[in-house]
Parts: sequence; C-alpha cells; structure tokens
Amino acid sequence: MDLTEEERLRRRRRSEIQRNYVERLSGGIMALKMSIPYLRDIEKPIPQYKVIRLAIKYIRYLNSMLNSDEHVPDNFNDVVMDELYQHKCREICVCSRGRTN
Repeated sequence: MDLTEEERLRRRRRSEIQRNYVERLSGGIMALKMSIPYLRDIEKPIPQYKVIRLAIKYIRYLNSMLNSDEHVPDNFNDVVMDELYQHKCREICVCSRGRTN
C-alpha cells in the first residue's frame, strides 16, 4: 500500500511532535531528579516513574517538616534508599545499612 505524499508528511509531523514531547518530558524528569537531594548524586539511570514517586515523597517530607507536630525522618537519604531498595533498584542502591550492589 503506497502512501500519498500528504500522508507521509502527516506521519512525519506526528513523529516530530511525539519526539519533541518525549524530549520535553525527559528533560522535565531530569530537572525533577536534580531537585531531589541524594537522588541527584546517583549517576546510574533511574526509571522515570521512580523519580516521580520520590518527588512525591520529598514533597510530603518537606510538608511534614513544616508541620512540626508530625514525625519527620531524620534524613531524606534513608527515604530515597528505602524507595530504591524496595522497588527492585538494588543495583542502584548504595547505603550504609549494608544494602549495596
């Protein structure tokens, strides 16, 4: 089945739109990763959904710091490492509790 020139052009435009979307999304996730303490220091790739999960946890952590009546973990690094360890990123997790590659 041959495509008309118009159909090819439409597909190319759609592919370009999709590629730009993915690039913007990846850039946003990278910026988010760089704003989370301890996560930005990890050089190995981390799945995007984990970065988003940790961003949510970091926002909750900061919120709990503002509401001093709640228990706040002493160190957000522990929260990051626990999240990475629990969700099958053991090869990324390097922490002081003996959970290493």
